Parts: sequence; structure tokens; C-alpha cells
Amino acid sequence: MAAEAGVALSTAFHYFPTREDLVSAVLDEVERFYVALAERVHTANRPAPELLLAHVAAFADSVDTHEHHARVWLNWSSAIRGEIWPRYLKLEERVIAIITGSIERGQREGTLSNAAPARDGARIMIGAGYMIAQMKLSGRPRAEVDRFLASLVRSLAGGIASDGANG
Repeated sequence: MAAEAGVALSTAFHYFPTREDLVSAVLDEVERFYVALAERVHTANRPAPELLLAHVAAFADSVDTHEHHARVWLNWSSAIRGEIWPRYLKLEERVIAIITGSIERGQREGTLSNAAPARDGARIMIGAGYMIAQMKLSGRPRAEVDRFLASLVRSLAGGIASDGANG
């Protein structure tokens, strides 16, 4: 990690006496980043389908602007061991709760389908994050990524979009 950050290993251990301290600081930053992204998007006063699309688009953009955050998130989410896994589940739950609130509002307003529970839709979005990251990290064309994002939100909306578009 020190080499990727462009600092000497001794410098890293000056600030982080143990590997666990360093890992904890990195996970703190990744958690802060993705929770802030979700909060920023979902506090906007926009129709729920637009919020969902804005969220997945912001996540897709973050893979370009904060690639290391995305790579840590991907690794962290599959590190089913020790204290790291429960900590990831807490992050995931925080983001699911934020997305669920927007989906529930959309369901109440009739802009999102009531066919499935809102938390299921939020989990689908989290799961789609893996595909979004994979598409971005493998260099898929932006148009292909954007088409996937739109398809994801249309499927969550149950074919009901706030502007009536289904394309």
C-alpha cells in the first residue's frame, strides 16, 4: 500500500504503527467516501427514479475518479473473514438504508413499482455495483455502461419512469 501511495514503508508505519491501523484507516476512508456519495445523491429533491440513476452514475464516475476506493470496496466486500466482514456489512447496511428510503418514497409517489420490497431494490443496486465496477475497470465504453445503468433503473422502476420514457 505504501508503494501505491508513493511513500516509504517507514513513513507509512510512522503514521500507522501496525498493519491493522493502516487497514482500518483505509476502510474508514472508503466507508466515508461511499456513504457521503449516497447521502449527497439521495438528499436531492428529485423524483426517485432520477435519484437511483444519479446514484449509480455517481458510483460509475467514482470508479474513474477514485479507482483505489473502488478496488478496496470490491476486495473488502468479498473479504469474508475476521473483523473486516462485519464492518463491511455495516457499511452496506448504511447505504442500503439510504437507497431504501428513496425507493419507498418513489413507491408512495407511484414513480417506482411496488412489485418488490424497497430493500430488495436497494440490494439489487448494491449488487449491480459489482458489474458497474467491473465494466468500468475493464474499459467498457461509456455508452455501454450508461445503457446498463438505465436498464438497471428501469428494471427497479418496473417500467415506470418519471418522464414516461422506457427507452
